Amino acid sequence: MCKVISVISCKGGVGKTTSAVNISAYLQMQGKRVCVVDLNAQHNLSRHFGVWAIPSVETPTITELFRAAIDDCPDETMQQMARDSICQTTTVDMIPSTVQLSSLETALSTATSRERVLEYILSFIKKDYDYIFLDCHPGLDLFSVNALTASDSVLIPVEAHILSSDGLEQVEKMIRTVQLAKLVEYKDDNFERTTGRPQPFRTYSQEDLESLAKSIAEHGVIDPITVRPFEGGKYQIIAGRHRTRATALCGLAGIPGIIRDIDDVEAAKIMLDTNLEQRHNLLYSEKAYAYRMRMELEGCQGKRTDLAEDGEKVDRLAEVGRKNKDNRRTVADLIRLTYLLPGLLKLVDEGTIGFKVGVQLSAPVIKCKKRRTKNVGFWQRGGINDRLFSVPKH
Repeated sequence: MCKVISVISCKGGVGKTTSAVNISAYLQMQGKRVCVVDLNAQHNLSRHFGVWAIPSVETPTITELFRAAIDDCPDETMQQMARDSICQTTTVDMIPSTVQLSSLETALSTATSRERVLEYILSFIKKDYDYIFLDCHPGLDLFSVNALTASDSVLIPVEAHILSSDGLEQVEKMIRTVQLAKLVEYKDDNFERTTGRPQPFRTYSQEDLESLAKSIAEHGVIDPITVRPFEGGKYQIIAGRHRTRATALCGLAGIPGIIRDIDDVEAAKIMLDTNLEQRHNLLYSEKAYAYRMRMELEGCQGKRTDLAEDGEKVDRLAEVGRKNKDNRRTVADLIRLTYLLPGLLKLVDEGTIGFKVGVQLSAPVIKCKKRRTKNVGFWQRGGINDRLFSVPKH
């Protein structure tokens, strides 16, 4: 299994590149497969190994790899470019850098999952090596954040000097922040695969995240996030991805969490319950589909859901609503809204159609769906458009 090691320092002239060169060369002499990646626009590491990189289609550098990844090149293209970028020196393999690397930081700052671009690039070559060393730029730019995110270990050369020790504290703080980013989010496709429906809640805007980050900076994280064990020693966030992102924006060292060893169905339930309980600006459609999915998940575990442990009957609608201070009738009415066409449901969200009117409009749809009666023709003859109410056809 490949181990990725970042060699990083906030201060230049402390032996960072020299350490990367000599440690990688020693491991190669011990029979290990080693690759070094030059992440410094000054490309000192490249020059040390005698690689004077001239960017071209045939011999891409780390600069071209970052540019291709930012532009969302296909995986097949990325894999070929990653292989073509490797230069074989007299000691180790390496991927060189160029002075143009620094000009990509602006484009990188707007890229999707900007802190994981290098991790994506290295995924195409990790199987070929035992060790990959990342020689970082002196400082904490986005390329350094990418290196820390992609790394299993970090080597920080330090001089016995006050300026060097100050830089060490900055790197340690950045490492703790990056560790938050290594929490794996519960993906929307995980939820959809479990429930058969897309997750119903809106994603926070950047403005919302910044507001949450300000609150966390002042008061801390009040409610712990919920995670479960994930592959590679990581943890998957079940509830609290926005709190995690906001905490990272604050630069805090960590976030309180509760570890639960649960399956996909329980994870989906917790995600729904947490959002219903903690988000106070939910749209009618969000609450409606959340309640409907929550009730459907009760039937996913192969056992009766209408009986308590003592055999007494349980009203699941009332029980689910009680957690969120909604009575049984409100939960039932909200679930009825999910039978409306998306256009009508949007009007309810916007307030153009009242909540009670929306519930009343859903009644003929539910009636037709449940009974599939001959009344379908009646609804059409009565002037109610079947497209409006999704009336089943016979």
